[in-house]
Amino acid sequence: MTRGRLLIFIGVLFIVSAILHVMPLWIVVLAPIWSTPVKVAGIVILCVGALAMPILMIFGHGQKRDLPALIGDVWLGAVWQFFVWSVICEFVGFIAWAFGADHGARERYVALACVVIVAGLLAGGAITALGRVGIRHVTIRLDRLPQEFDGRTIAHITDTHLSLALGERWMTRIVQQVNSLSPDIVCHTGDLADGDVARRTDAVSALGEIRAPLGRFYITGNHEYLSDAAYWVAHMRKLGWTVLQNAHAMVRIGEANLAMVGINDLTAPGNDAASDRPDIDKAVQGIPAGTRTVLLAHQPKQVRDAVHQELDLQLSGHTHGGQIWPFHYLVRAEQGALSGLSRPGPSTQLYISRGTGFWGPPFRIGAPPEIALITLRRA
Repeated sequence: MTRGRLLIFIGVLFIVSAILHVMPLWIVVLAPIWSTPVKVAGIVILCVGALAMPILMIFGHGQKRDLPALIGDVWLGAVWQFFVWSVICEFVGFIAWAFGADHGARERYVALACVVIVAGLLAGGAITALGRVGIRHVTIRLDRLPQEFDGRTIAHITDTHLSLALGERWMTRIVQQVNSLSPDIVCHTGDLADGDVARRTDAVSALGEIRAPLGRFYITGNHEYLSDAAYWVAHMRKLGWTVLQNAHAMVRIGEANLAMVGINDLTAPGNDAASDRPDIDKAVQGIPAGTRTVLLAHQPKQVRDAVHQELDLQLSGHTHGGQIWPFHYLVRAEQGALSGLSRPGPSTQLYISRGTGFWGPPFRIGAPPEIALITLRRA
């Protein structure tokens, strides 16, 4: 990034931070009739937060410093919810005023409602994000699936985003959950870890303990290209995982075959062997006609490649199911779908996981994490 673009980016970050803090400042602190010490404390907290949040995120994420990044992310999640709910509560308060509610009482009730709602959502969102990950059982029927694969299972994990908050203990717990399902195949569809590679290696290494008799398959997501994609590719291979980079691998049961296909993320820069641009034509080259196919692609919108090649099933992550409402609507608009099973093509199905971990703010509101256990069935 050039110096000019960097300055523009930093400037935009501070402007966005100011906007996010203005509404809570007005609705929660200034408009209600509070005592002077309460108002002064609220003004100081929000003004300091508006300046500190971008600095913490730039220093934390930009310099790969765990603690500043985590503090900045927590504040971002909190102030985003305060921004959203201050707008909603003010709208409801305006309706109450239109029906004759006392102005002073209305302002206080709006502020208190906003604080109570946000506090509850953040507490619940933190428990959901950091607690036990749920198992999502999904049955997918494929035309002409060989009898030998009928009833076989695929455990799908994605977006683990290993970090200071999601470390080795958390990853070990995920591995234990996956192994308890006794899947035939395990897939990880990218965004393995965030931050300093040296700090995440031990946590990622827990993935070496996952058991899957028919194979373990991994592809890169966009976040691998923010750290060291080549390192993670080499490390996952060292752990015994098959890394699919614009390539496929055949899973065989007797004479029956299932092709596991993987393509790189759309953000791959193409500057080294681990960072080739996504190439679906290269990935499927050599697959015998009539073979059923499962494509691993990090972003759901890469399904256009699957439809073009008439592949049977695509597994994706990336969306986190929106992670924190109301981001759901923005993510759906950008990716075309949010989570779950859909059929974007005549012969192509798409399953989008809500993700196993989280990125940024340690909250999940309206989008619980998941480990998907997919059972393949003959249509």
